[in-house]
Amino acid sequence: MRIHTNLHRDSFQTAARTAGVDFERLTEHGSRSAARAFDVILTGHGVTGGQWGNSGTNGAAPYKTATWDEWGIFLNAIFQADPGARTRDYDSAEDFHTVTGGRFETLTPAEQHLRHRWTPDGNYGADCKCGAHVQWR
Repeated sequence: MRIHTNLHRDSFQTAARTAGVDFERLTEHGSRSAARAFDVILTGHGVTGGQWGNSGTNGAAPYKTATWDEWGIFLNAIFQADPGARTRDYDSAEDFHTVTGGRFETLTPAEQHLRHRWTPDGNYGADCKCGAHVQWR
């Protein structure tokens, strides 16, 4: 995920600690819309391997990808530190909380649901029995 922000690397490391995840990749890049951008792949407690394959970078051991909730907790910490940060999927902190039903405003790693089973709600969104909601566009 590419995150455009005015934050520095240390804010990303703090967000990862908050979410209980690590980085498979955290690289800094230029951005036309913010001071910088970071390309991020998180490792966590997902039940499957990483989105781009099940092997680590440079021949490292396979890793488990971060769950949807771990990503949400991580992104919430980023958006708290920089409400104007943006990604391909979220234009701002406000947009992030709208799309995710406000779930990550208070969710902690101990409260997360490791595997959501989404049921479409018939209104461009989906719900999980744990109470999570996602709104599609």
